[in-house]
Amino acid sequence: MIRRAIDAVELNSGGLCFTNSLKILANAIEPASTQKELAGAPNVPNWEVFADRAVEIAHELFDKLEAALAKEAPLAELEEIRKQIEQLGNIVRVAGLVMGYMAPFKPKRRKTGLIAFGPTVPAAEVKSVFPWIQTAIDFLSSKEVVKASEFAGLSIDQQQAAFTAPGMEDRDELKNLRDEIAKGQNQEAGGESLADFRKRIGNDLALTRAQTETVFRTNVKQGYVTGFDKGLKSDFVSELFPAVMFSATRDNRVRDTHFELDGFITLRTDPAYKVLLRALKDFGCRCSPIPMTLDQAEAAGGLKTISDLRTYYPDVMAKYGQGL
Repeated sequence: MIRRAIDAVELNSGGLCFTNSLKILANAIEPASTQKELAGAPNVPNWEVFADRAVEIAHELFDKLEAALAKEAPLAELEEIRKQIEQLGNIVRVAGLVMGYMAPFKPKRRKTGLIAFGPTVPAAEVKSVFPWIQTAIDFLSSKEVVKASEFAGLSIDQQQAAFTAPGMEDRDELKNLRDEIAKGQNQEAGGESLADFRKRIGNDLALTRAQTETVFRTNVKQGYVTGFDKGLKSDFVSELFPAVMFSATRDNRVRDTHFELDGFITLRTDPAYKVLLRALKDFGCRCSPIPMTLDQAEAAGGLKTISDLRTYYPDVMAKYGQGL
């Protein structure tokens, strides 16, 4: 159905780029078409449930589009449908990132058809925008620079919204470092690695190798956690995955408080979720959030609340529960 609807539209090199979104939607109907591309993807939340919903909405939109094209509807009507399809495409793209089917750091650009109405533009001017990455970039770029000597006096929320580096007191140097990290997390490259960052400017920093890694990984991780949270706020995604599980990196480097939180599941609407976000944004954190359906949450041990944190996780609350 999706492919038939796509075929009914004139494809050219301008307008809306569905890139990965169409691949994902098509996979719900023709699994073999992207089976190779999804090989090795983490087996987290139920893809079939999400795909069924996405396809249901896509059917309605493409049926509406076909009908409008058949009756030679005015451009304004076609543009309105196009906007609805674009919105669905962005939701699918974000949900794909959230569910682990598309790596947020290195999304692969694919050659695919572009759906457009109106004037044709050169293909070079068409870009596929990944909302999670863009949110991370915006978050990094907007961080207020704070001298290292002032950082400890901030609240935990202020610290996680600020940018600093060990021993750095010059605001201009801090701003330049912040901007360079944000610059590397761009839509074209899909996110710069630590190794690439070191090659690009690492030798110019007055930081040790370990300090550079901590500053880079912490700020990039905070950006992507912010993007993750924004993705979950979409009505389409939050309805399917209202719960989030904290998955700790279980090795000898994990913090005791993060190890305690391993497997903790809560609703995104519960204050406990803010505790999880604060932990995930802590310096050097390598843990992960996993979105879940209510059925998955129940099967994994059930939902917990801020009251459970206060009662059974006093160390976690002491560190991440300020003001809650």
